[in-house]
Amino acid sequence: MESLRNLLSWLVISVYLTHVIPAKSIRLSFTEGQDALAEYTFPDINHNDVSLEIRKGSNILFDKNGEEHLNAQQANRIKVSKEARGEDTVVRLSITNITREDESAYLCVLYDMHGTTVLETQSHYISIDFPPGPATCGSVAPSDFSIQNYLGSDETWTVINCHATMGTQSAYIACFNSDLRLPPLNMNINRTHLSGMFWTKKDQPVFCCSATFENGVDMCTCMEYKSHSKEVLCSSSPPTQPSSLQYNDMQTSLEKQLQHISSLVKAILGVTVPTMVFTTVGTCVFACRRLCKD
Repeated sequence: MESLRNLLSWLVISVYLTHVIPAKSIRLSFTEGQDALAEYTFPDINHNDVSLEIRKGSNILFDKNGEEHLNAQQANRIKVSKEARGEDTVVRLSITNITREDESAYLCVLYDMHGTTVLETQSHYISIDFPPGPATCGSVAPSDFSIQNYLGSDETWTVINCHATMGTQSAYIACFNSDLRLPPLNMNINRTHLSGMFWTKKDQPVFCCSATFENGVDMCTCMEYKSHSKEVLCSSSPPTQPSSLQYNDMQTSLEKQLQHISSLVKAILGVTVPTMVFTTVGTCVFACRRLCKD
């Protein structure tokens, strides 16, 4: 009976705080790993004459008696303090190394110094942005994909399939062969997962990772998936064709690849596009790249 009375009392107080006393609400956004700070300002209230309570949703983190109710994941990361700012009282809630588990509404309840009367409540909703999970890749089985459908008898290229869990930020999967950014065969994005299939050269190691559009990646930083365990020397230059290839070799290689692309377009769309169109564009691109480099 006593426990039932306590439960009813808690429900009455919660409804009172949530619906009877208006709470000012502010939305704050942070990226996972950042240090977060939420400030609650109570005008014309002396900080020496009040006690406070901090809740995460319906869970009390700091009660009005100054006691902490933090779990192991929150301990030493979440702090609260109050201070005077002119004639106002400012409550500061800080969370270091914030995680997606910290996302919630945080309610600050200000009591009188005896803890019997609620003076005001304010609510901040803290939302957390986080990147996608690491990419995992594997070779595509011949039964799932036949490279001969696109490249005929070509033995230079093959296809790998990559997956990653989706975060809250706009993201994609990137793959590299020795500083060459690999072209995707397809890319799929939904609410929970990223996936993509990539052309890759058979005789070169492959490096893949998930990435956000806000932070670009190169081969040196894109090593969540590695097709071999050997150390690879990284360069800080932007991803390009391997510098050891001469211009004429690069152009010949490009023309061959563009012929394959033309066949790919025909296979998918049923439309024949002259390879001369692709070759002309590709030649211009390489010429411009060579002139800019020189």
